[in-house]
Amino acid sequence: MIKLIYSSFFMACIFLSSFLWAEGNNFIATNNARVQLLNKVTGKTIQVTISKNKAYRFDQNLQVILRQCYKSAENDKRENEAFLQVVRLVYEKENDTVFSSFNEKIPMPKEIIPPSSAGSVNHIIFSGWMFSSSPSISLLEDKIYSVSLLQCK
Repeated sequence: MIKLIYSSFFMACIFLSSFLWAEGNNFIATNNARVQLLNKVTGKTIQVTISKNKAYRFDQNLQVILRQCYKSAENDKRENEAFLQVVRLVYEKENDTVFSSFNEKIPMPKEIIPPSSAGSVNHIIFSGWMFSSSPSISLLEDKIYSVSLLQCK
């Protein structure tokens, strides 16, 4: 519980500092993001360009949606910020209360492709900001998948 409070406080501080830092810098909104996806089980790694508000499917079990993407102006320090939602297909044997409680707080995106197999459900495993300059802070670390932001285009 205390670990959750500390991590929430840490993420809030990072978000606030990036917002305050952005006040003095020019950011450009973009419609595409370059994202790196890794399947830890198979070792498959790809870099893909995802369009805004479109679901990109990876390995039939993972879907990534780009909501917002900003890059710093050319003369500023290279920074990219993107709001991503990541949904994973979970089978009944994997289904647990962690997924259920997270999905109750965040509504399922409309763009998500429904599960194709019986006994499986889509679960949101990440919904938040990712930063290219600080991948260790905002990297999605799932037991099967890893997602990181490379750049906004």
